[in-house]
Amino acid sequence: MKNTVLTALIVCTSLGVLVFASTQLHNSLYRLAARNLIENLQQRNVETFESQLFQQLSSSLINTPCANAHDYTTSAKLSQWNAFLNTSLTTDRTKFLLEKSTWLRPTWSPSYSELASLNGESHKNRSKQELLLLSSKFGPYRPSTKLAQINFGFSNWELLEQDFRLLSLQNLLSISSVWRYRPALNQMIIYSKGKRRICNLLTFNQIQVEACG
Repeated sequence: MKNTVLTALIVCTSLGVLVFASTQLHNSLYRLAARNLIENLQQRNVETFESQLFQQLSSSLINTPCANAHDYTTSAKLSQWNAFLNTSLTTDRTKFLLEKSTWLRPTWSPSYSELASLNGESHKNRSKQELLLLSSKFGPYRPSTKLAQINFGFSNWELLEQDFRLLSLQNLLSISSVWRYRPALNQMIIYSKGKRRICNLLTFNQIQVEACG
């Protein structure tokens, strides 16, 4: 009897480990595919666009028992790209995914940065600023956090208090000194409403960035 129970226990444990391992492998493959797709999109290396692929990949990332805050943030990014390439202004799904990410892990800073990017520039500056401060609180050294604060700070310079202006300045000088972050910084500057002010500061500090000419 004892041998039977022990054997059953070993079999159940082995099956559990196997299921867990296969689930983790499934998640890892989808995470890798999503990351590569987003990187190619950011570098404009995607020649064809299939909306169905975006939707399937976005759903597959979160429809597993092990889906975490990072998966929801990545899924939201794919959803955002899908809406952009479809020339759609709808951001409801993206917001839902990001809010779910903050619920799963309240200290996951990228979710707050992405939520801030979805808020309009007019009459919602305070809401966006609060989101960026939360992002800074939980991930002050993340490039995505710094870039989001720089963009917002220099785009809304006249409306902000001195402390947030100083934070924007510090982040710009900090991230521009790291070469591996230059591509992301360059891309942010190209589309930023605060491009002229950013470029003037970089030029004053003798820092050359492609987007500033």
